[in-house]
Amino acid sequence: MGEPMELTELVSQAVRVVTEPASGTRPAAATGARQGVLDLVRQRLGGTPSGAAALAAVDARPADPAALAGLREELDAEVLADCDFAAALDAALAPVIGPG
Repeated sequence: MGEPMELTELVSQAVRVVTEPASGTRPAAATGARQGVLDLVRQRLGGTPSGAAALAAVDARPADPAALAGLREELDAEVLADCDFAAALDAALAPVIGPG
């Protein structure tokens, strides 16, 4: 297994995965791994009012810089507060982004 990502890179990659459109051209394994990242982020952020609001904003306006900033802030707070969540997110992202 590779080195864990820096937290800022971890959050950036998670935001990218959450906001990029689903593609029918991905291999099934990549699609499944992407869904795992989505589920992990949605489960974690959906449990707080501010996290749920950030997810709703990004769902409604995925290219809006303010919505993206809100999602990034929520994820930053979560990975800084919980190293187990950060490790789970890192592991979930690994098959999506490939070797670093």
